[in-house]
Amino acid sequence: MHALESCSFFSQSFVLEKNVSAFGGVHHWCIQQHHTLYLVLVDLGHRALPTEEIDTPVANLIRNHLNGNPVDLIHRITQHFAPTADEPYPFEVMVIKVSTSLRKVSFATTHRPIYFIRNQRLKRISTRTTSRERLSKSDVYSCRCKSGDVVYLSSGGFARLEGGPKNLSFGESNLEALLFNNHRNSFDVQHQYLQETMDTWLEHRRPHESVLILGAEF
Repeated sequence: MHALESCSFFSQSFVLEKNVSAFGGVHHWCIQQHHTLYLVLVDLGHRALPTEEIDTPVANLIRNHLNGNPVDLIHRITQHFAPTADEPYPFEVMVIKVSTSLRKVSFATTHRPIYFIRNQRLKRISTRTTSRERLSKSDVYSCRCKSGDVVYLSSGGFARLEGGPKNLSFGESNLEALLFNNHRNSFDVQHQYLQETMDTWLEHRRPHESVLILGAEF
C-alpha cells in the first residue's frame, strides 16, 4: 500500500494499482499547491503511451489550472491526448478539486461514477454518459468538506475483472458494495481486502486490463 503523494489534506488514503504493462494503463495524480488540491485519474485505454509521456504533461496541465473549473481541466486533458477525436470524451477522466481554505470539494467525471460517502450514505456522482455533448460547468457537483467524508475513484478495470466460479465479470454493483461495506475500516484494511478480493476473483488468472482504485478520507 502507498498513500497519495504530495498531499497533507487527507487523513487517510490508499492507492490500489495493477498495470498489465508499462504502456497505456491508468494513471493518477494528487497535486496540492497553496490552497488548492487536485486528485485526477486518467485511463487512456487503447491510446497506449509510455508513462513519462503521460505524467509530465498532465501534471503541468493541473498545475497551470489550479484556479479553474474541474470540467475545464477535463477538456484540456482530452484535447491534449485526443485533439481530433470524433467523440468529446474518448477516454476516461475523473477530477476532484478541493479548496482547502474554503473546505469545498468539486467533482467532475466523463464516464465512470465517483463514489462519495458521508454519514454512512453513498452518493454516486456521475455525468451524462450517453450524451455526445460536452460537459459544462453545471455538470460539476460541489459541496463543503466534512471531517470523515470518504471518496473513491476507480478505473473500470476492477469491475471488469473476469473470474469467480462462473468466469464472469466482477461487476459494478459488486464493486460499489465492496467499497461501501468496508469504508469504515482503516484504509490499510480496506486496501488489503480489495487486493485479496481481486486475487481471489482472478484465481491466478492474469487481468486483461489495468486496475486502479484511489481512496481518500477528508
